[in-house]
Formats: sequence, C-alpha cells, structure tokens
Amino acid sequence: GYVAYETLEEVKKKFDLIKSLKISPKAITDLTQDENNIIFSTFGMVMYLNKVTYEFVKSYSTLEKVVLLKKKKKKKEKEEVKKGGRANPLATELQQIHSISLDGILLSVALDDGTVKVWNTETDKPIALLKDHELQVLNVYNDGDYIVTSSAKGIINIRDFETKDLLNTIEGHQWD
Repeated sequence: GYVAYETLEEVKKKFDLIKSLKISPKAITDLTQDENNIIFSTFGMVMYLNKVTYEFVKSYSTLEKVVLLKKKKKKKEKEEVKKGGRANPLATELQQIHSISLDGILLSVALDDGTVKVWNTETDKPIALLKDHELQVLNVYNDGDYIVTSSAKGIINIRDFETKDLLNTIEGHQWD
C-alpha cells in the first residue's frame, strides 16, 4: 500500500516493478505485503520479493499440492477412467491462484480446483489443505482464527482455522 512518507520516486519504482513482473505469461492475480516483502501470486506460484532491493526471496508452488493429491487419488482416478469417467486434468499441472491472504506467518491461497492451501511461512511447510468448494475458490481470508472462502458458485464458507470445522455456509446469488 501507499505510505505517506514515500517519495514520488519510491512510489514510481514500486509501480514500475509491479508493471514489469513478467515471471510468467499469466497475469498477477493478487498482491499483498508484509513487513519486509512484496508478495504476489501468478499462475501456480506465490512469490516474495524484498521491499527494499526487489530481489527474489522465496516462492511457493501449487504443484506440490497437486502432486500430493494425485498420489492419494491415483487409484480412484484409475477407477474413474475405467468407468468412462475423466481423471482430473489439473493433476500434473500448476493451478491458477485466485487470491492470497497473509496473517502473520500463515499464507493461504485460493485455488482453481476448489481447494485452499495454507503454508507456515516460517517453516515453509504446508499445514492445511481444504477442499472447500465444488468450483474455483475465488477469494480467501485468514486471520488465524477463521478462514473464509468464496467460490465461483456464489457460496461463502466460514471455518474454524484450528479445527478446520465448517461453521457456516452463506449462499449468494444463484445463476439461472
């Protein structure tokens, strides 16, 4: 965000950096910051850049989640294919990140397959994977106590972060 004490040159430098981020042919889908970093999501990745030097710090990939899901579902996918069903085409590909939420050390991402993945940014380990919606998760908010998600189907889910229990579902506009 804009800080009142930044000079016009500093603001322009940040704007130029954001405009020039061509890490992927896909667009930047969300942008936030912490005390030391600019954090942004692009197709399948969340990247951290140092706020002062704009140097790469670290990144998180959705591929790990997808590979883990594929290992767990491998037998089921084979059965679906045998029955004439279709295996998940995203199983070996990076997934689109629609939204990111950062609360202290918890980084949450809203994914294309209806899941939300949460990392502990101190340990860089995934700590939660929630299958929260049938369609894409478009937004995610995490404050350490609750995790709130919204989907392309117009549904909002509110979960207790610690237990992962679903506390409430709010249904929005239904398309005809």
